[in-house]
Amino acid sequence: MSPATTSMSSQTKHKAHPSTAPAHVVAPPPALKWCYPFPRKGGGEVTDPQVFYHALGQMTDGFFPLGVNGFPHGGVHFGAMSAACVDQSGGVRLHADGEIVAYRIDGRYPHLKFRQDSRWALYSTGFVLVRHRMTLPPPPGHTAYRAIRLRSPPTRR
Repeated sequence: MSPATTSMSSQTKHKAHPSTAPAHVVAPPPALKWCYPFPRKGGGEVTDPQVFYHALGQMTDGFFPLGVNGFPHGGVHFGAMSAACVDQSGGVRLHADGEIVAYRIDGRYPHLKFRQDSRWALYSTGFVLVRHRMTLPPPPGHTAYRAIRLRSPPTRR
């Protein structure tokens, strides 16, 4: 046999390696749509955060990060006073596309009684937990790599 024939016959005897490409390629989710919790009063989307700072400044309670009672306050309040700045008639919106995973709405606000001066403070345990799905682009100057499944030989017992 000539060397060319030997080489050719050995190539036909060996099977090609299995493909390392994934069987199912999932397309990345579309970019998230972002918005403020309320549209602008009179129509249109708010593009300047100062509109909301002004609306929140009209409220007499519910400031972030401390409430009027000095306690930590993780939320903000919108009400009749802020309605002059933003359109609250359609309800509050999510900041970005997502799905509500869990929520709690208080039927009655819990309260604290201060012993020193017999004052009461109402508080809320309500929350909304939202799942957002987003895909970050690769860092500049980096190449995206795909995962390759490595096959290891079986282990002996």
